[in-house]
Amino acid sequence: MLQSKVFSAVFKKKGEEKPQYIEALIWNDGVCCFTGTINLIKVGLVSSSVYIRKYPFWPKEFYIDIRPVGDNGDYELTRKGIITLEEACEYYDVRVK
Repeated sequence: MLQSKVFSAVFKKKGEEKPQYIEALIWNDGVCCFTGTINLIKVGLVSSSVYIRKYPFWPKEFYIDIRPVGDNGDYELTRKGIITLEEACEYYDVRVK
């Protein structure tokens, strides 16, 4: 894995064409903000780490509002969160599993 000298949160895995920005999506559940992979109901597993779509690249973070569903660690998007995730998908290649 190679790390960018300009932006420390940009990495490129050997063998992959596109580099990743690991702090693009920041989840906000109303109590705290965090990064990582979460399970969004009706969407799937979504990671904070996204592929960079175009150059020149300037990092942009998207704070996505979510709310927990039950006690098993699943989340759902709020109305504002849906709009913000759509904006993020236009700016980055967001990975959904």
